[in-house]
Amino acid sequence: MRELEFLHYKPGVSIWHRHDPRLKLLELAAWSILALAGNGTVTAAVGITVLGFHAAAGTSPKRMRRPLLFWAVMAAAIIVSAGFAEPAPPLIIGGIQFPIGITGLLTGTLRAGRLLVILLAGQLLASSTDPADLAGAVRKILSFLPKKWSGAVASALMLTISFLPLIMDETATIRDAALSRGLQNRKSIFRRAAVLALPMAESALKRSDLTAEALLSRCFTEDPTGPNLSVRAGDRLLFLAAMGPPAAAALFTGFTAG
Repeated sequence: MRELEFLHYKPGVSIWHRHDPRLKLLELAAWSILALAGNGTVTAAVGITVLGFHAAAGTSPKRMRRPLLFWAVMAAAIIVSAGFAEPAPPLIIGGIQFPIGITGLLTGTLRAGRLLVILLAGQLLASSTDPADLAGAVRKILSFLPKKWSGAVASALMLTISFLPLIMDETATIRDAALSRGLQNRKSIFRRAAVLALPMAESALKRSDLTAEALLSRCFTEDPTGPNLSVRAGDRLLFLAAMGPPAAAALFTGFTAG
């Protein structure tokens, strides 16, 4: 496993790692709704709250620098494209008028901020929650459904979260191997994509088949014995800390979407 933290579960003993996974799912859903539907102040409050819990969980920004750099570039592209889409009033710096609108830049900044906040919130959940515990939480939440349905949803979620780090690591290995064989010298971007995409797809399909065979050989069931989940006093306090700042920002700013 490569030394990356993005979407990788990292075992720990922090207060956030011990937080009830059902409340984590609820908080993730609430953060996403607040960030997407709220104004800039609400989105900023959610972002600051998420960053605070990343610090509590011991997230290492250094080990996430490459994915963070990629998403920062994507956020910058969103801001610039929004500025070109709304060119009035124009941006003027040092007497030079640019074909980019101030209103568009502000709109793009809010959109990019929402994207980054949701990504960081998802990363917080994935990096601090064992997939098995998360699957157990989903089964508990969906207990009103037939066990076969809730079990299928929980198993799909657990396998997806478990597979993402493996696929990312395999992708990085394939990319490094292709670069060492002169991929950077190929001028056609389509040829580069084909060289990388075909081995990635083949690897993902092989891993899927092996996983399916392993599950069947172990008599996989949709209704296994789940983790012993209980909401403690500390979980309630963490829930209040997680939802308090965003809710207060939404209450005092009118929760008007920007």
